[in-house]
Amino acid sequence: MQELRVEERTQTEVNQKSERTSSMKQEIVKAALLIEDFDLYPRADVDSTHVSHIVDALEAGVELPAIIACRKSKRIVDGFHRRRAYMTSRGKDCDVPVEWRDYKTDANLFEEAMRLNSNHGRNITTSDRMKCVLTSRKLGLGNDAIANALNVSVERLEVLVDKLIVKVDNTRHSEIGRAHV
Repeated sequence: MQELRVEERTQTEVNQKSERTSSMKQEIVKAALLIEDFDLYPRADVDSTHVSHIVDALEAGVELPAIIACRKSKRIVDGFHRRRAYMTSRGKDCDVPVEWRDYKTDANLFEEAMRLNSNHGRNITTSDRMKCVLTSRKLGLGNDAIANALNVSVERLEVLVDKLIVKVDNTRHSEIGRAHV
């Protein structure tokens, strides 16, 4: 499926998306109930420009997909930008659509967060991918699972890992050099 950014969607595309997702069970909850857990967020940061574009879409009457969150912990799996846009546009106590999902482990939650965030919305950057690799490794995910979730080949993932190792090594050498000065 080709990536569509919120600001590029036509009303027809939004309506088609709504029809596809309307059969999924959604609940309306207060945005403040949902938790942004940055330890399990696959991006390096929340892009305020992207949030602003989503605010513009909301104010133009666009219906956004439901935020996906863990039923038990209330942590957002997919929808940090949407939650912030709703709160900016409609106030911190606003209602938002949520699709609750269940996860056996944090690794399962993070794997789905990577998968969902790499399929749509703001592009996953190289820095985001490197953060995903580091977090995934801490959670015990293997290269096949990480590559699958990020929609890259295992070979491409290994290139990212090599870059990460070089970056860490360069940082260590730089710190060692400063310590000897």
